[in-house]
Parts: sequence; structure tokens; C-alpha cells
Amino acid sequence: MKMNEVMPDLDQAMDIPNSVKSPKKPQGSVSPRQARQHRKPGQQQGQQRKNQQSQQNLDQQLRPGKTVNLPTDQGNEQEFKVTRDMGDEIEIENPEGNTSPSQPNKLVYKKSDLEKVIRNRK
Repeated sequence: MKMNEVMPDLDQAMDIPNSVKSPKKPQGSVSPRQARQHRKPGQQQGQQRKNQQSQQNLDQQLRPGKTVNLPTDQGNEQEFKVTRDMGDEIEIENPEGNTSPSQPNKLVYKKSDLEKVIRNRK
């Protein structure tokens, strides 16, 4: 006896109504997972290009010699000059370091932290 021959007998023996059995999906419906799998290749490539371009723009902004507008503790934005790129850390020059002896001349931040601040500022 095959499995598909046994199932109708079980349904009759248990008196399960058809509405309680597994509901069928309407024709043409697609799960979110299937939708992700069936995206057009151009859409994925376009999004990847956009991400690469934004990452390249951030990398260019954080090169030594460039200036970056960053928020200060007063809520204003101030220009900071990038002095060194040390891999995953960036050294920036503090413009108030020369005027106030209590301020450091240079500050070191993680590159990822600065990128987050620049992205959120836009």
C-alpha cells in the first residue's frame, strides 16, 4: 500500500474536516525567502555598487590631509583635519588643542566609529 492511499483512510477514520487540514496558499503568493532568491541579478549588483561607492567616498574623506566635519559636544559641527591613517584607526588634529592647554593636540578614533558618524550626519 502506498502512502497516498493510506492518507485518505486516516482522514476518514479521524473525521478531520477539510478546513482544519493544511491550508493551501493562494496561487501566485511568494514567501519572503523566495522573493529574495528570485530578485533580478541587476538589482543585487546595483545595490552592491552603491555600497562600494559609498565606502570609497568614506575612505577618501578619511585620508590624511583631508578635513572632516564632525559633531562636537556642544551640538555644533567642526572641521577636523585627518593627520594619519593607521589601518583601523584614524588620527585627527584637534583645532582647539593649540589654544587650550587642557585639550589634546591630536585624537585617535576607530575608523568604523568615524564612518558611522559621517553616515548618520548625512
